[in-house]
Amino acid sequence: MRQSVLLTGRDDAGILFENAVFLHLMRNLPDGQKICYYMGDKECDFVIQTGAGIKELIQVCWDMKDKETRGRELDGIREAAVVTGCQKMTIVTHEQEETIKDEQGTIHIVPAWKWFLQK
Repeated sequence: MRQSVLLTGRDDAGILFENAVFLHLMRNLPDGQKICYYMGDKECDFVIQTGAGIKELIQVCWDMKDKETRGRELDGIREAAVVTGCQKMTIVTHEQEETIKDEQGTIHIVPAWKWFLQK
């Protein structure tokens, strides 16, 4: 519907990609869990909350090949992990795949097709 009423812009792929991840999360969200957003100095797209605890942190990024973009996405999820204490971190991308281990825990960078099949 968005595409039929708005002119396309340069960031449309990323916006639509993030929206697809959100809709998938909403459709598959177990009872008792909710989706939140983290914003401090940095941001994290989706914080999956269960009761008073945080189950998972999810960033959505079309492409992490650019050094600045990669840094922004990693910094955001790391800050959210420090603040929430959550160590389950996932970055959903268009096609990149990688595992990063650091002091906040393990960050799984997963291509969307694989992430959609896992959830």
